[in-house]
Amino acid sequence: MRQQRQTPLPSTRRPHRGLIVPVTVLCILLTAGSATATATPGQFALQDAARGECGPIEAQSAFADRATTGSDAQSNLQLEKYMSTLSDTVGVLQVDLLDGELAVYVARDADVDLQALEALRPGAADMALALHPSCVSSADIVVAKANAAKARLHGDEFITVGYSQQIDRILVTTTLDQQTVFDLLGVDPDLISVATIEPSPDGGRLSRTADVTPHYGGAQIHNSDSYCSSGFSVTGSGEDFSITAGHCGSGYFYSGPYTFSAFVYRPNYPTVDIERLGALTYDNRTYAANDNTTTKAVTNSGNPGNGYTYCNLGYVSRRVCFTQTSSGQEFCDAAGCTDYLSVSSTVGSKGQHGDSGGPIAIEIGSNVGARGSVVAQEGPFYGGYYNFYYHIMSTIQSTLGVTTQTS
Repeated sequence: MRQQRQTPLPSTRRPHRGLIVPVTVLCILLTAGSATATATPGQFALQDAARGECGPIEAQSAFADRATTGSDAQSNLQLEKYMSTLSDTVGVLQVDLLDGELAVYVARDADVDLQALEALRPGAADMALALHPSCVSSADIVVAKANAAKARLHGDEFITVGYSQQIDRILVTTTLDQQTVFDLLGVDPDLISVATIEPSPDGGRLSRTADVTPHYGGAQIHNSDSYCSSGFSVTGSGEDFSITAGHCGSGYFYSGPYTFSAFVYRPNYPTVDIERLGALTYDNRTYAANDNTTTKAVTNSGNPGNGYTYCNLGYVSRRVCFTQTSSGQEFCDAAGCTDYLSVSSTVGSKGQHGDSGGPIAIEIGSNVGARGSVVAQEGPFYGGYYNFYYHIMSTIQSTLGVTTQTS
């Protein structure tokens, strides 16, 4: 039975309408190796009459969040599947939702046919396609990844290699200095963007307010304009990621002084308020007690049920438990409306500013099970009732194309 939507009161959700950068970064576990490969130099400012000049797209500043969605859940699902199919096409580096169209970023050395890509389209995914040439070739990325895998690393040193469509460069996140990276990768330095971070002190874990690699759920994370919480660690296409709420924004995220992620992938916001964070290492544990140090393993993943008890493990509340009262609900604020939410409508606040994106867990002895991610809260209503909203794991997994890390 459908329930009437209540008019929402101010929430803990902080609207963010800025540019979100969906970037697929391929993380690599590195071992010692031998000689450095080299890429065939190419013309950096490539001009192609059929596809235009390579490089970043100015129109990204006009990214339209709500243009990403169809009129119903079925068309949204078709669109997500179509984007996944396009991303798996040889020569395609990245697929974005940009200014009401699907922007397909094509490698410099790729022969990608627009009509062939359109032929892959399911019936409900009717959004227009546009090809955008990259200055980066597939060969550049292959060579950079191969050479990074041969790096001789010590202690907490690491290097990850991927592609960023925002700047149209090979994105390298590492503890190594910039010149060392240039010398190592064997690719034109003009095609590389290096983000150098400091190794974690003594290789040891500090706390949920200064979380070091491998990162856990329930940690404090922040970017230039918001503080949020990390959610459960997930895996997709063989790579590990973290998650947080989509309204937490874009750019680099940090936990205390330490880099937490170097890219954000946020599809279908605000209909689904979730985003994927990546470029570092993430483990299947979460902070899970009323302190800043206790962690628990995540041993299973599933959806929550009405009448059962779950806990918000966001970094501000740390551990606040509640009973789920309904599911399939909608929350609306200035950013728009978010669907497919479960709700606890009970007396007393269940969340605070900064909990957004944090884990919703069921406690299983000394471990926890993944059940969702914090989105918003509204209230108080008469009698001290609050509505506490969170995404369930099946929505998170299908939207981001991931599975939950468990042990």
